[in-house]
Amino acid sequence: LQEALDHLEAVKAKHASTKERLLAALEAQAEHKDRVRQLAEARANNARLKEKLAEVTAQLSERKAQVSAKRRQLKQRALDLPEAMRHIHAANHRRKEAEKLLSGSQGLGRIMLAQRQLCTRRWDLVKQLSQVYTIMAVPPTAFTADGLLDEKFEYVDPTSLAAKPLPGGGQLMPSTVMTICRVPLDSKVGRRKNELGRVEEAQAATALGYVAHCVALLSNYLDVPLRYPVFPGGSCSYIRDLENPTTTGKSAFVLGKEDFPLFSEGSEGTRFSYAVFLLNKNIIQMLNAHGMVEVGPRQTLQNLQRLMNLANLSEPVKRDFHI
Repeated sequence: LQEALDHLEAVKAKHASTKERLLAALEAQAEHKDRVRQLAEARANNARLKEKLAEVTAQLSERKAQVSAKRRQLKQRALDLPEAMRHIHAANHRRKEAEKLLSGSQGLGRIMLAQRQLCTRRWDLVKQLSQVYTIMAVPPTAFTADGLLDEKFEYVDPTSLAAKPLPGGGQLMPSTVMTICRVPLDSKVGRRKNELGRVEEAQAATALGYVAHCVALLSNYLDVPLRYPVFPGGSCSYIRDLENPTTTGKSAFVLGKEDFPLFSEGSEGTRFSYAVFLLNKNIIQMLNAHGMVEVGPRQTLQNLQRLMNLANLSEPVKRDFHI
């Protein structure tokens, strides 16, 4: 029995020793697994750090390239700066010289005096032109049975009509007829070509020839380029529409389809009407260039008279209308 008890104690001691060794082995295995997991995490973190390092290295290389480019630009600008300073000094010197020239007796004052003299001369020419091409309103009783102006009719004051406001918002009274150089011109002449007799056709062509010549001279005197050039030729005058593409490079002395007659005899009614329309547009253009408003879109002689009557204004007002 004692041997059995001793053997049992030995077995128990062996069992306890085996249990301790087994627990120690389990703890060592758990610790090994933990270290394997930590190693895997460390490797993954290392891989991420390497990727970030590569990205940062690329950004750094890009920044270095940008810095190098900026340095080259700044170096070039630094080299250009003295040349720019020389140009600035030269420009300041020229400006000071120009200011000296303008401040002297032959400077800005002389230019302004020449400008005033030019303006005065222009309007003197316009005034003389208004005396050559006299525009006046006459009663119908001043015409003979043939439609011609009576030679005994005398017009006293050619500027009195323009000095007074025109009734009906700028329209003439129906009892008057506008004439230029004693030749009547109806404002409806461009719209009633088929209704004109031979005498009326000749009168309209003559009057429109006078107007065309007057407009061409006014354009030169007042330095207002006409949108539609006119070619005065007496009762066979023409006007050109430059908006027609076929006029490009065309000589001013060669007539074509884009040139419209200012006479109705032997011409199409629509072309004659369009020519009168373009002539009226030229007169309105010169009025607008001097701050004036037309009497009406078809009032040829009234608009022309209003333009030429600017020459009769006082000097301070007239000076405001120079080009």
